[in-house]
Amino acid sequence: MRFRAFVVPVIIGFGGSILMPSEPDPAFLRQAAEAIHAWSKNIPLGVVVGGGSPARRAINTARQAQVGEEELDRIGIAATRLNAQLLASTLYEYGADVARTIPTTVQEAIQSMQSHQIVVMGGTTPGHSTDFVAAEWAAAVQCPVVIATSVDGVYTIDPLVDPNAQRKATLNFGELLQIVEEKEWTTAGAPGVIDGPATVLLATHGVETRVVHGRQLAEVGKAVRGEEFHGTLIGGDKVVL
Repeated sequence: MRFRAFVVPVIIGFGGSILMPSEPDPAFLRQAAEAIHAWSKNIPLGVVVGGGSPARRAINTARQAQVGEEELDRIGIAATRLNAQLLASTLYEYGADVARTIPTTVQEAIQSMQSHQIVVMGGTTPGHSTDFVAAEWAAAVQCPVVIATSVDGVYTIDPLVDPNAQRKATLNFGELLQIVEEKEWTTAGAPGVIDGPATVLLATHGVETRVVHGRQLAEVGKAVRGEEFHGTLIGGDKVVL
């Protein structure tokens, strides 16, 4: 696959809670758009946006109305695409070379990347989180993925639950699979640094993964550029399961 400027792209998975927290944060949205625009001047970028607060509210409401999990996931996907359009439109207003139409599949995103420096998308199909979509996209074009999430890396256990959790600066894929216990999709909108199916995909395809706190845009930028950053670098030989 060839890209404009013949530069290896980077896929960024932006957690929905980063761009769309419980309380709207247009100032941070502008900052993120400015940063992504700046990074894209040298590196083609694919950005996958999570559902965040809009998805959680809609899913919780539908779950209380006894809607099934697959349909709940469809609701979440719709929220991710809304968030993706919000980011894409903001980038466009800042003059970025961004696709204004949100792809609904990874293949569409790959095609759009041939004519735009930035392509933004959300979810695709039920059972596939936006983490999975970012991993699938990176595996398809054989490039690194940056997971910009609500914690500053991968921990031995959930740091929000156990204060003794330790952040890992580096991990190989086998070690990552040992930390992530749940390997299959079970619940729409479930939280987590990287969900199980995405972890398996990253490990089996050997996709270099850089996990960083999404609100620390300077660190995200370092991860995008392949510089030393505060977070977790995951790499090594791919795993055969």
